[in-house]
Amino acid sequence: MILVFLAKDVRKFKEEMNKLSIPLHTDNEEFLNSSMQLICSIDSRVFQELDTLLCSETCGQGQLELLSLMDVAEGDETLNDLHEKKIND
Repeated sequence: MILVFLAKDVRKFKEEMNKLSIPLHTDNEEFLNSSMQLICSIDSRVFQELDTLLCSETCGQGQLELLSLMDVAEGDETLNDLHEKKIND
């Protein structure tokens, strides 16, 4: 997914995500003029919570764009497993 919000809100937004224990696996962070763009992976169970947080912390100025969905069946690798593999490679 892609999250876009004002660059000045980055610290506050990340602090609030940590308080809510929203696991966010960032693939890319990029500053574009006065905004920040995060390309990241999340567990689908926290999507609504993240959307609500983004809306409240950015006074409706943030954007959330879903790039793709991945179904995980029992026995499949989880998002955390995939992220750990990426870090260890």
